[in-house]
Amino acid sequence: MDLESNCAEVQSEPGPLRGEDGSLTPPGFDVRMSRERRDPDWDNFVERCPGGHYEQTSLWGEVKSCYGWRPLRIIVSRGKQILAGVHVLTRSLGRWGRIGYVMRGPLAISSDPEQVQLILEQLHRAAADERLAYLVVVPPYNGQIFEPGLNRLGFRKKPNVLPPGGIVTATLLLDLSEDLQNLKTRMKKRMRGNLSRATRAGVTVREGTGADVEKFRELMWALCERRGSSPTPPQRDFFEHVWRIFQPLGFVRLFVAELKGCAISALLTFPFGDTVSAWKIGWAGDRAESSPNAMLYWEAIRWSKCNGYHYFNIVQIEKGLARKLQQGDPVDWTAVDGISLNKVSFGASPVLLPEPYYRFYHPLLRTFAQAGGTGLIESSVVARLIGRLWNTLDSRGEG
Repeated sequence: MDLESNCAEVQSEPGPLRGEDGSLTPPGFDVRMSRERRDPDWDNFVERCPGGHYEQTSLWGEVKSCYGWRPLRIIVSRGKQILAGVHVLTRSLGRWGRIGYVMRGPLAISSDPEQVQLILEQLHRAAADERLAYLVVVPPYNGQIFEPGLNRLGFRKKPNVLPPGGIVTATLLLDLSEDLQNLKTRMKKRMRGNLSRATRAGVTVREGTGADVEKFRELMWALCERRGSSPTPPQRDFFEHVWRIFQPLGFVRLFVAELKGCAISALLTFPFGDTVSAWKIGWAGDRAESSPNAMLYWEAIRWSKCNGYHYFNIVQIEKGLARKLQQGDPVDWTAVDGISLNKVSFGASPVLLPEPYYRFYHPLLRTFAQAGGTGLIESSVVARLIGRLWNTLDSRGEG
């Protein structure tokens, strides 16, 4: 299978954008728009920027371009230094225009209000120029600085009924500044017991290679089937594209848990910036009594610590549980699902993330909203319509 042939080339389109009031960029700043498929300068900025996330890179845009999404980057710089920017993914809706989303952006190297407002206004202008009917913005982990500006530009907090779904609003971050023994001591007794069982059973963990990617997909899909959920992402070749594009730069790692030489579970991670994020796990349910996933996560944590990363992101926990843990409120652990229970057992700190925002740019939808029709727009009927369009577009191009 020729993975390269499925990925569309996109062109560069540098040039200044006008601000919200039609004026040119404020003195001292340069603003350009880029549609290049690969942009190393932008990716370097994202990697070192506070809140930088792999889904803001041109690499992620290159993966998504294999399924019809098109990247658009707005970059604010002074001289050769990038100060702020945003990576948007867009897709055509035919006569309805285009839809777009920003995942874990915009980004800015400082909380300077002028820089923050400038990048938001440029995003707002570009959304209108690109004829986006609907735009979703999921701020970065430290994205509270962008929320007032989003509100001023007419964005609203996205209700769960509007797509895309499955956005992480709370997570668990493990501080790796302590030594490995202290990290293990901070675990719940339950998790230390699981690790002991895995050790006695002979569970081992190795780093995966490209040859293991398809096995990982099979395990991940098997886990989704056991949970009664659809696999996300839904494309069979998605992880192959991720590996081909991210692995040469060291931005993806696969860990495989084995018992007697057979792979029984696997964890796909993104080492990026100062954090390793545990993105997806696959497990068919085999040998549960051997606690393979406890050893799988622990070895990924150990690798992250030994390779100089500052945090291990266990990725996603129910927001209500995270809030209770943060505030020290009592938790009824008998009502907590097993997945969350295992994640919490590693002793990581709960983090509440900024809410996603949305805005309608299509004149008809915007008129409904301005006329007090927001309830209708956010209703289950309209949400299902938008969700059906979104899911149909996002699932096309399956290999």
